[in-house]
This record gives sequence, C-alpha cells and structure tokens, in this order.
Amino acid sequence: MPPSGRVSETTQTVGLTVRGRRFEVHSERDGCLQASFAHLCDAPVSTIEYLTWARMYPRWTITDVPTFDVADEEAQQRFINLVDILVDEDIAVTFTSPHSLPDFCAAATASRPDAFRMTSRLRLIRSTP
Repeated sequence: MPPSGRVSETTQTVGLTVRGRRFEVHSERDGCLQASFAHLCDAPVSTIEYLTWARMYPRWTITDVPTFDVADEEAQQRFINLVDILVDEDIAVTFTSPHSLPDFCAAATASRPDAFRMTSRLRLIRSTP
C-alpha cells in the first residue's frame, strides 16, 4: 500500500462521534486521524462519517489493510468508498499493510471486478509526492 511501513499499534483507542454515533480510532490530533482498516471498514461506517472526518482531518494513516480476499464484501465496499472520498477531498493518506501494493491490487481486482477505479486511485496516491 502507498507508502508502506508500520505504525506503532497501541491498545488504547479514542472515540469519535458523528451524528450521535461513536466510532473508535487509534488517535486523532493535530489534524491527523489514525485508524485501522477494521475501525474504518469492518465497522458499519457510512460515507457521511468518512466525509465528516475528511473535512476535520487533512492527514490520515490507515493501518493493517488486508487483501480483499480476506475482507468481507461490505468491508471491501467501504474501503472503495473511503478511497474515493480521500482522493476527492485531497487528503494526505498513508496506508500500512503487510502486503505490497501490487499484491493488494491483484487480490482486489480478482475479488471485485469493480475495483479497478480504486486500484487506479491507490496508484495515483502512491505517485503523488
């Protein structure tokens, strides 16, 4: 995932509230939101929450991104939606994953024929200085 690297994981989380709903993330401070794939995509998070956070946090770190062959369809769709929002809102984002970007993209397009746009956007994010 672009760029790769490990972010120090902590067991503590911070709660964010949007429209009365609470969501757990690793941290939020100084304009940066840090959350795992599980926080953002395994949980029932909508595009409204993603848009709200994109307007609040100009920098994001998303950790522990799995390949799509191990993520359920709802988590896959949330991740696709999230990537669209992050690109459209021009958010500086760092993804961490034990998988390389080519491996992630291959698994994504094999699992979801509609993932080509997302994989293209991930490559765009990676090539942006």
